[in-house]
Order: sequence, then structure tokens, then C-alpha cells
Amino acid sequence: MATEKDKKNARKQTIQAPIRKKESSPLSSRTANPLPARVFNPVLLIFIVTIAFCVQLVGPSVITLWERSNEKENLTADIRHEQERNDQLKKEVSDLNDDEFLKDQIREHLQLYTPDETPKIIEQMNKIQEKEDQNEGNQRSE
Repeated sequence: MATEKDKKNARKQTIQAPIRKKESSPLSSRTANPLPARVFNPVLLIFIVTIAFCVQLVGPSVITLWERSNEKENLTADIRHEQERNDQLKKEVSDLNDDEFLKDQIREHLQLYTPDETPKIIEQMNKIQEKEDQNEGNQRSE
């Protein structure tokens, strides 16, 4: 048993690195114990080359995917806008098919009336008078 303990103690002593005392001059420590040159690691080089290759292959695809996503969002917004405009135009077409709407538009904009109707000239004169009053008020304020 004593021999096994001695073997364990001997192993511990060989595993532990000896403690070196620091010398007073930094130059003497460099010359006395030069640091070993860095060893070339081919695994690290292969890893870096592989990562660079993957970035080169996948990078343009990711950029294209991002651009297509933005384009899709813009087109979706355009489609929504055009659908709203289409609904508005459908409403206008349905109004144009309505006889009452057409008659009102003809009376209002073209000032045409059926023979049995009497035009309301008083209302039109009131509108003209209001416009003239507004124009005079604008000219006075200037």
C-alpha cells in the first residue's frame, strides 16, 4: 500500500509544473527562456476556409431573399390600394346605372331639366351671390 501512495505522490509532482521565479530584468527572461514559435494549425485553417466558403455561397441568396421579401410587401400594399380603388370605381359605375343619380347629376352640372320641371333659379342665384360675397371678402383681406 505504501508503494501505491508513493506512486500517486510522484505522479502529482510530475503533473504540477515547477514554479519559476521572476527575474528582475525583462530582457534576460526573454533571452534565457524564449517562447516557442506558434505552431501552424491546419484544422483552424480548414475551419476558416470552410466558413468563408459558406458565407460566399449563402450570402447572395440571403440578400436576394431579403430583397424579394421587401418587394413582396410593397406589391401587397399596391394590391390593397388598387383593390380599394377598384371598389370605389365599382361604386361609381353602380351609381351611373341608377337613373335618379344620373338625373341629379344632369340637373346639377349641366343644368338641364325635363319639360315638366321648373328650375329653381332662386337657389342658383343664392349660390352665385354667396360666391361673390366670398370673393369680395378675400379681396378686402388682401
